[in-house]
Amino acid sequence: VLSGVVCQGIILCLLDHEIESKIKEMERTKKVRQRQEDRQRDRVTDTRETKIKRQREKETEKEKDRDRERI
Repeated sequence: VLSGVVCQGIILCLLDHEIESKIKEMERTKKVRQRQEDRQRDRVTDTRETKIKRQREKETEKEKDRDRERI
């Protein structure tokens, strides 16, 4: 009877360790995924800002060209 209880205790201890390991692994995976999503979002934001900046530069160039034509 005592050996059965000891075996159950050992099994529970191993399961607990396995569960903790899985939880830590899932947390790491979640952090990695979050960092990847953040980087992707930053890239998209940078791309938008770059497009807006280029568009403004084009408009500025067009205005300069118009001003030159007037002169």
